[in-house]
Amino acid sequence: MSMKIFVLLLVVTEVCGFVNLVNPQSFKRWVTMGAKPQYPNWEAIKAVDGNTNQSYEFDSCAITDIDVNCNTSIWWMVLLESKFNIAYLEIYFRSDTFSRSTGFSIYTYDTENSYPLRDPKRLVYHHNPLFGCPAPIQNVTINYVTQGLLFTNERPQGYTSNCPGDNLMCTAVELCEIKVMGCEQSRFSPGCSRSCPSKCKNQHCDAFNGSCKHGCSNPNALTVDCTENIECEYGMYIQNKTCVQCGHCKDGVACNKSTGRCDNGCENNLTGNFCINNEEMASDLKFYVPIVSLAVFLAIAVGVVIYQRRQISVTPLQSAPAESTNQQKQKTNTPHYINLVFTEEGHEYRSLNIVE
Repeated sequence: MSMKIFVLLLVVTEVCGFVNLVNPQSFKRWVTMGAKPQYPNWEAIKAVDGNTNQSYEFDSCAITDIDVNCNTSIWWMVLLESKFNIAYLEIYFRSDTFSRSTGFSIYTYDTENSYPLRDPKRLVYHHNPLFGCPAPIQNVTINYVTQGLLFTNERPQGYTSNCPGDNLMCTAVELCEIKVMGCEQSRFSPGCSRSCPSKCKNQHCDAFNGSCKHGCSNPNALTVDCTENIECEYGMYIQNKTCVQCGHCKDGVACNKSTGRCDNGCENNLTGNFCINNEEMASDLKFYVPIVSLAVFLAIAVGVVIYQRRQISVTPLQSAPAESTNQQKQKTNTPHYINLVFTEEGHEYRSLNIVE
C-alpha cells in the first residue's frame, strides 16, 4: 500500500521537486518528542500533519512547555516506514518564538533503538547560535540514505547566543511542520525520476546528482565515480584518476595500486607510508636547520644595528644664518682666532693663527 502511495506522489511531484516523505498518508512509522506537549492538541505528530501554518492558535504545531518545565535538552524524532534517499528538510518553526530554536541540530538514525547523539557521524546539521537566529522557515540539506530523523536542542552551561529573543537557560520543541523531502532509497533528482547507478554501493547515491557518495558496489573500483577501466603499469598507483609513480617500497615490491602505500615497508632509510622520505636526510635537516636559522637571525640583527648607526652619523649639519652687511663690515678689521689641533704619532700639537 505504501509503495502505491509513493508512486502516486512521485507522479504528482515530478515537475515541482522532491517528494515529501512524511505526510498524512502514513509514510511515518512513529513520531515522538522528549517532553509532554504544553496542551494535548500540541502533540509530536502535529509537526508532520501536512499543515504549514506557523501560528500556535491553529493547533497545528508540536510544542512542549518551556515556561513550566525548563528543559536544558529537548528532542523530537520521526521514524519513516523504511529507508529513503533524503535530500533536505523544510522546517517551519512557530512564528512568534522561532528565535528560541537557535542552536538546534539534526541527526539521522535507522532503528528505534538507535542512539544518534552518541555517534557524531550521525550529525548532519548544527545551527551555530553565534551566527544569529534561524530563519522562520529553515531549509537543511541532508543528502543521506536513512530511515529516521532527530531534531534536538540544548542549553549547556555557558551557552551564548547572538540571536535576539533567544532563551539562554531553557529550550523547547516548537515545530509547526517538518517536510522531509527526498526519494525512494535507490532514486535521485528533483521529481525522483532517475535511478541511482548500479555501480554505487547498495545502489545508494547522491540525492541531487546521482554520484556514488556512499561508496561503490565493486570493492575493486579505483575512482570516486566507481569506474574500473583505469589500469596502471606495475609500480604505479591511481591518484585523482591518473597513474602516479610508487615510492621506494621494500624489496622492490610495488605499492598498493589503490592507496599508493607501501604495505610491506620501505627500502633502506626511507620512511613514511609512501616511502619517499629519507631518514638520514631528515636527521641532517633536524641538525642544520636550527643552526642556519640562528645565523640568519644574527645577520639580520647586525644589519639593523649598522643601519641605525649610519642613520645617526649622517644627520645633516645646520648652516648658520647669514650675517648682515653691517656686521660683516665691523668684523673686517677685527682679528679673531681659530684653534687648530694636529695629531701626529700620538702627540697633540696646538697652534694659534691670526686671521685678519
